[in-house]
Amino acid sequence: MRRTPRKTLLAAALLVGATAPAVSLAASPAHLALETATPSLPIDGYDGTYFLGDLGVYLTNRGGSPFEVQVTRATYGSPIRAFLATRDDDHRLVRTPLPAGIVTGFAGFARLGHVTITDDAGVVVSDQDIGTCIGGGAQRLAVDSNGASAYPAMCGGGNPFTLGAAWGVDAGWAATLDASSATFVGVSGTYHAHVALDDATAAAIGVAPADRAADIDLIGTMQTTLPGVGKVPHAASKGHRLPRGLRRYTHRAGTAQPATDTLPDLIALPAWGMSTSSDAGRDFLNFGANVWNAGPAQLAVEGFRRKGTDVMDAYQLFSRNGKQVGYAATGTMEFDRRPGHNHWHFEDFAQYDLLAASGAGIVRSGKQSFCIAPTDGIDLLRPGAVMNPWLVGLGSACGWSSALWIREAMPVGWGDTYFQYKSGQAFDVTDVSNGTYAVRVTANPGGRLFERTRANDTSLRTVILGGVPGARTVTVPPYMGIDTDPALTVG
Repeated sequence: MRRTPRKTLLAAALLVGATAPAVSLAASPAHLALETATPSLPIDGYDGTYFLGDLGVYLTNRGGSPFEVQVTRATYGSPIRAFLATRDDDHRLVRTPLPAGIVTGFAGFARLGHVTITDDAGVVVSDQDIGTCIGGGAQRLAVDSNGASAYPAMCGGGNPFTLGAAWGVDAGWAATLDASSATFVGVSGTYHAHVALDDATAAAIGVAPADRAADIDLIGTMQTTLPGVGKVPHAASKGHRLPRGLRRYTHRAGTAQPATDTLPDLIALPAWGMSTSSDAGRDFLNFGANVWNAGPAQLAVEGFRRKGTDVMDAYQLFSRNGKQVGYAATGTMEFDRRPGHNHWHFEDFAQYDLLAASGAGIVRSGKQSFCIAPTDGIDLLRPGAVMNPWLVGLGSACGWSSALWIREAMPVGWGDTYFQYKSGQAFDVTDVSNGTYAVRVTANPGGRLFERTRANDTSLRTVILGGVPGARTVTVPPYMGIDTDPALTVG
């Protein structure tokens, strides 16, 4: 099972085999301001409540240079530091530390903005903080702006083992000010929204006082029932032939290996998000896991269907400067028709085991095949990292049952998170005694994929099982100072 943002990523279509476009660097600095798209906006409410979502208010950058914030930590035990990133006249990166408290994690600013909503009589009906992330809902402002925004559509922070992130608004672009958390009770009628950036945050990122607020009228219509949600059809992938004239590599001894600069480096992160559950008389240990790519090159795997079967022959592709230079056979893909899946899985990406203190294997997860795609930015400040993996759509992603060809990939700096909550994927600990164990996450378990090194393909996370049948418990000690399960962790 994958976490919810996965659906958003697949629906957006993936960038594979290309990095984000170069950021336009001009002499004039970034110029940030709050602007409205229109003086008034119709909104719908349901059963007495308005859910704002998109307020039609944007943080625009009409300057000649991008606005960028870089957030990083050297190791898991190091403090998180945030910088305003600019370029000097020689296009060299200049990082200015942001004041303490403006950024406290990888998910966005500690406090970005505030919205106050009043009714026609001037009575305040809502007064709430909104949005901490800058970058989502990117909108192009001019025909001569960069063709695509260079920055991620989300700030990240969902993965506790994130090392580096970048947020920003490209020159000539605007970012939606997210108000999805704001709601208010009301009736049909006209309301007024006053949106303002937090003064401390605005000052730190260089927004002038006159540009920190915007006003918009909301024309509300109250409905009595929620609207229906339709299904979005998934286009079938088109066929594709293996490229000719490229060098083919194998794993046989003595065979030349792909050049290092064409290889990914897959890293298994420690498991997190631990919990226990019981179902039909069985006890389970649930967990989340991520394998990410530290580069220097992307991981790209393509599958080509065996006619009349639900199997594809899989190949790893190797590229340099955006041009494919070789490939190697690397196993198979299979179409998973189980409920909740219905897409193509690569058969040799990761493996999960529960180990005894002695290192002996106790339980292996039934999850052994994956639809590879970037769900979490783990270190977007690494050389070659792709800032925005949704710029170019391939239409194949994890595919549909009629697909002839599938392309699955992991750009540099990104990882793929799965949560194992399903029976068959979570560890069945019904017959496992209480005590101390380790969850082992292994990337590339069969060694079929070429990568720069296999030294970091395995991670271990200590867990302590307790409780009684039907009510098992789990305690998760911190990992290198990172407390990923505070509600379940003892000091």
